[in-house]
Amino acid sequence: MDRAITLFAACLGAALAGCGEPAPRGGPAERASQAGPETRASTDPEPMADFHLGPLRIEYDSTRLTLAELAIDLPPGYEDEAAVVKLIPVERASVLGQETCRYGQSGNAQPCNAEDEAGLVLALLERPLADYRQAFAAQDLEDALGPARIDGAQGFSFTAQAEGSGIEYRFVPVQERTLLVARQFAGEQEGGAEAMRQVIASVARAVADSNG
Repeated sequence: MDRAITLFAACLGAALAGCGEPAPRGGPAERASQAGPETRASTDPEPMADFHLGPLRIEYDSTRLTLAELAIDLPPGYEDEAAVVKLIPVERASVLGQETCRYGQSGNAQPCNAEDEAGLVLALLERPLADYRQAFAAQDLEDALGPARIDGAQGFSFTAQAEGSGIEYRFVPVQERTLLVARQFAGEQEGGAEAMRQVIASVARAVADSNG
């Protein structure tokens, strides 16, 4: 588990630093294009797909990552729900629905599901960054926050974990809204680190274009 967390944390942290660095229930990716991911021509050596979060166009390697749309509860109160896009390694996506997964430390087999799988979570939240930071301050959690940066956009980070699983959240401003980039880790799972790094690089380019 420690190795999995270290690998993915190093990938995400380095990518964010190196790059300079509640949505409606109706659907993440702003249903923005109101369409699913678009796959590029098969002449590419590694077919790329893309999706939109508002003005942000984000690319990912569709041969290595599977895109899922779902909803998560946002910290710190976990009362506000956000529609998100989650990128999961294809080898893990292939077992979804099978009753072979053990999340956390319970040891009990349960149906594999996108919500509990390790992966990269992305969303463009409706409110400005200050609103989300204030929510943490209201619960006396300011000391638990760290810095976050994506291509010069300065924000904050927060990590929540229990029983070997958790999420590292990063909130950064994009125009008048807030971009959420979160790494979810789950037990022994690992994989897709390079593909996730490429997604983060694509996010940074999109943020630069949007804020530029």
